Amino acid sequence: MSEDTPAPASRRLLLVRNTAWNQAAQLVRMLSQFILLPFIVNRIGATEAGIYFLALSFTAYFGILDSSFSQPLIKFIAEYRATGEDDKLRASVRAVFRVFTGVGVVAAMLLGAAGIWALGILEVPQDQTSLARATFAVAAIASLATWPMTTYDNILRGIQRFDLVSKVSIVVTAVAFTGQLIAIASGLGPPVLIGITLASVAAGMSVSRYLARRELPQIRSGPGTPRSISKRLAGFAGTLFLIGLTDLVIYQVDRTVVSVTAGVAAVTIYEFAARFHKVPRDLHAIAVSAGMPAASELDAAGDRERLAKLMSDGTRFTVALVLPVTIAILALGRALTSSYAPPEAWAPLVIFTSYWVLNANTGIPSVILAGMGRLKVLLVYAYAVAALNLILSILLARRYGVSGVVAGTTISYALAFPVFLAISMRVIGVRFFEFAKRAWWPAYPMAAVLGGVLLLAAGPLARSGNFVLTAGSGAMAVGIYLAVFWAFAVTKDERKDFTDALTGKRQALPSESLTEEEIAVVPDSRVTPHTKEMESE
Repeated sequence: MSEDTPAPASRRLLLVRNTAWNQAAQLVRMLSQFILLPFIVNRIGATEAGIYFLALSFTAYFGILDSSFSQPLIKFIAEYRATGEDDKLRASVRAVFRVFTGVGVVAAMLLGAAGIWALGILEVPQDQTSLARATFAVAAIASLATWPMTTYDNILRGIQRFDLVSKVSIVVTAVAFTGQLIAIASGLGPPVLIGITLASVAAGMSVSRYLARRELPQIRSGPGTPRSISKRLAGFAGTLFLIGLTDLVIYQVDRTVVSVTAGVAAVTIYEFAARFHKVPRDLHAIAVSAGMPAASELDAAGDRERLAKLMSDGTRFTVALVLPVTIAILALGRALTSSYAPPEAWAPLVIFTSYWVLNANTGIPSVILAGMGRLKVLLVYAYAVAALNLILSILLARRYGVSGVVAGTTISYALAFPVFLAISMRVIGVRFFEFAKRAWWPAYPMAAVLGGVLLLAAGPLARSGNFVLTAGSGAMAVGIYLAVFWAFAVTKDERKDFTDALTGKRQALPSESLTEEEIAVVPDSRVTPHTKEMESE
């Protein structure tokens, strides 16, 4: 163990530090994507940009396997390290490394095949076929190099060094960002752009390999993989895989549906809408990330009263964080697109983002149900939304294009929301009117006022054509919202709890009883919300 490894006495501070570094890296990635997107589209055109985003989307299809095997590895490393079972620790690392190597080979083969046979189905123009094939070929080669190395990032997470993973990620993002800007300015196309992206990732993973072997030298040698370890890993990963499939259908297949029904250039429009939709989605993931361990403790103690309070109060703060950002994006949607995206991206942006007005309420109930072991509810909910989304997206896409695809997602979540919330309340033991009073007041009335003010400002901001001014105005309005909420809707005791958590004070912190294994599964920003719900398995 390195000297920088925090002592067990700093568990709460460790949890805060890990989460903060995770989200700092995510923020850097998000900002770089926002800045690069219009440059890419304006310099190389919508069709070539669509090819680039489509190739990235195909590589993201395999992210479900990353989530499925990464989380068990993180858990097992923390567990076996705590118990001193180095043989089992090494066996787990080897098993996942072999799986990821196999995934890299399969991903390369499928990407290569897609570049040869699937471009016609994806409506890639004939004169762009050679360019698309080269782009997919570069992505295929990169997959061979990057997938096995993913193992080492997860080793660092398993030993509580999220800070190292995030620092490497920030440097990788900066290098890729700089390289892509130079490539765009030089007039280079999608193959070079995706090559720079994936080469930067591969270099970062090499650094992670060095850091992992330095921090945990016992992974370097040892016996093979016992059948019991493989069986346990496969069972855990299989459950995560089933949940992760729904996220794949909802957020990744949509791009393919857009390409098939509206042409590859339309994928670029979808990408603009998805960039803004991702902001409240990521904020939601941050807000609920620490809820499951607390729910597990309360359920184990049979404290249903505090579980109910966790659902109401946790949802209140989650809504207060996610809702104003969602409202700002919706109210300023036309102004944002007029200065940042093609005009036709406005409707998909608003439709796609709008379901977070309701879905801001689903995260805390989800992590509580996972902490209680009520995974059947989450499975049924996830698959119902995914199936309805796929059906509606296909039906609506041919008539409404990108707007129809994103409407399929929004309608699916909107229809499932009241059913899911009602079931969650019944299982957890929350009364509707008590929940509505604690979770929705005054967040929603304040959001209505915020939306009205921003709608008045939207016209002048749209005419200004200044994206920085528009985004800054929205951010300032959200900041005022949060300040008012903090002043009038947060109690003195709640303020003290937040302050103590952020400053690392140790008094009156129930989560001090978290085990090393629970601390080990601090959610990674790359992991889908559905995957996070399974970390208590």
